[in-house]
Amino acid sequence: MINKRLLSSAVAAFSLVLAFPALASAHTLSVSAGPSACVTPLNGSYTATVTITEQYFGGTTEIIPVGLNVAETSSDGAHGNFTPHNYFTQGAVGTQTGPVDLGQPTSFTSPSNSSATQTFTVTTSVPETYVLGNSYMSSPSHATITPPTSGCTPSCPTGYSLLNGVCTPPTACPAGLTLSGGQCVPPTSCPNGQVLSNGRCVPPTTCPSGQVLSNGQCVPPTTCPNGEVLSGGQCVPPTICPSGAILTGSVCTTPAVVPPPPTVYPGVCRASTKGYKVRAGQVDTIIVSVARNGEAVTSTKVRITLPGGKSVTKRTGKNGKATFTVMPTQSGTIIVRSPSCKEMVKVQVYAAKAATAVRSPSFTG
Repeated sequence: MINKRLLSSAVAAFSLVLAFPALASAHTLSVSAGPSACVTPLNGSYTATVTITEQYFGGTTEIIPVGLNVAETSSDGAHGNFTPHNYFTQGAVGTQTGPVDLGQPTSFTSPSNSSATQTFTVTTSVPETYVLGNSYMSSPSHATITPPTSGCTPSCPTGYSLLNGVCTPPTACPAGLTLSGGQCVPPTSCPNGQVLSNGRCVPPTTCPSGQVLSNGQCVPPTTCPNGEVLSGGQCVPPTICPSGAILTGSVCTTPAVVPPPPTVYPGVCRASTKGYKVRAGQVDTIIVSVARNGEAVTSTKVRITLPGGKSVTKRTGKNGKATFTVMPTQSGTIIVRSPSCKEMVKVQVYAAKAATAVRSPSFTG
């Protein structure tokens, strides 16, 4: 029971009329409760009226104490003079566990030929049953306060929160929402470096053309992919190209360097020997001449390779000739090459001559 105060009017939901057996049947004492209503703004509590009614008590003053498990305690006569004459408690007598306090004593004088009432307002968040009785009643009168059928569960509009029983608009919003008109709503634009996704501002996962993603933000690049140039903080196709490159389809390319064709000398190489034949084991002279269109080619390299792999290189003189003195160790072919000649020249090396027997000197006498 949260709050109770005396009201000027009563709304009776029901009443139990209880007659005192020892008195006239018109004498009654009862308690009733009106319908409950939710406390506004909703906080789980509800209010109702509790009304005490007595009738035809001949102008006597009735004292109905209110308390925890109160009841009649003594009597000095067959028809009354009980102390207290009546009792008023919450719940069944002897089982009361909650507070009972209507804010004032229930003591009033009943008119001789009419009824008298006292009305109280009870505010609570749990059902409460009030019991009124005395020894003249066959059973106590009781009334119960219950919440409205729809309940009084606190609820607030979307975005509002319940604070001390009052729905309060937000002063801050969850990440990704903005405060507008007292409500948290999805943003229509985002701070620099964020993008709008499903109604929330979040770090980007991709960037506009010409920007790169760095630490969750789209920033101008410091370098550009091959074929693009940095202009105004963005990578864009080039409009001009560095020296040596050409613009092809918005891309600067360097043309492939085609080497000049190798120089072909239509020269003629000839080799002649001093002897009739070149033989292994003997010293021979090989003269190589290089001529182009009938003219001697001077200072060009000439290399001869002997059987067995040994090579000797010389340059031609003013007369276009190079002279080699060689002694092949084995038979085979001498190969003659020069960069000024199209083809190589071959010189055959014959086997060494067989040894000739020497006659012994003869003497006559």
